[in-house]
Amino acid sequence: MESNILNKLKNNQLTTIGLSKELKLERHTLAKNLETMKVKGLIEYKQIGKAKLWSLSKSPLLSFLKDEQTSKYLKELLTNINQDITIIDKEKNVIWSNKENKGKCYNTLNGRSEICPNCPAENIFKNKSSNKNYNIKPIKNNDGETIALMELTK
Repeated sequence: MESNILNKLKNNQLTTIGLSKELKLERHTLAKNLETMKVKGLIEYKQIGKAKLWSLSKSPLLSFLKDEQTSKYLKELLTNINQDITIIDKEKNVIWSNKENKGKCYNTLNGRSEICPNCPAENIFKNKSSNKNYNIKPIKNNDGETIALMELTK
């Protein structure tokens, strides 16, 4: 069933009712499968009124982090690691951290009021290459585009 749902969502966003009609499945059965796939990070939804508009996940990792319950467990697990883990989007926003980091990365991580000179994140987003002096790894979407970065610091 997962592969059928993924195929239907490959080029479309569909509501639960729309998907149930397309797949000829009972809505309650489909809803359970959609929630399971969401927890796996395969799909995500936008709430529009009472309806959920389902689509493929842009990045399974980011889907996990957006889910409050999963993010809570992941944060508890990663808090015990001896490194700070920070995920930064293209606008330099800290979108997740195992510490209490929020706001712009240059402010939160470096105490600056503006983007850092020779910003390693900017270089990775623009040049698609990593700077070996920093422990920053790209997070890619299903199309291979870098949509966020994960920085590990001590």
